Amino acid sequence: MAPGADPEKVFKDIDFITLGNVTAEPEIVINKTKLALKDVEKAYTETLATIFPAKTGKIASKPLITKLYKSKLPLTAPITVAKP
Repeated sequence: MAPGADPEKVFKDIDFITLGNVTAEPEIVINKTKLALKDVEKAYTETLATIFPAKTGKIASKPLITKLYKSKLPLTAPITVAKP
């Protein structure tokens, strides 16, 4: 939108909400808190390794052995239905 333009006149037939104003400084200002755009971009694009580490640094001292599940129950249905 052009500088000095009135949003009420420009968007007179559209339901809208003004989210903010563009300034010359490369920053986002929320109330009295200022965030540099370079810091916001860095936080947005960096990996989440500090939260979800890809490697823990621990190596298993012995191989994991997974045993197959074996059931001693029969593999038949508990209820049988008579067929005609």
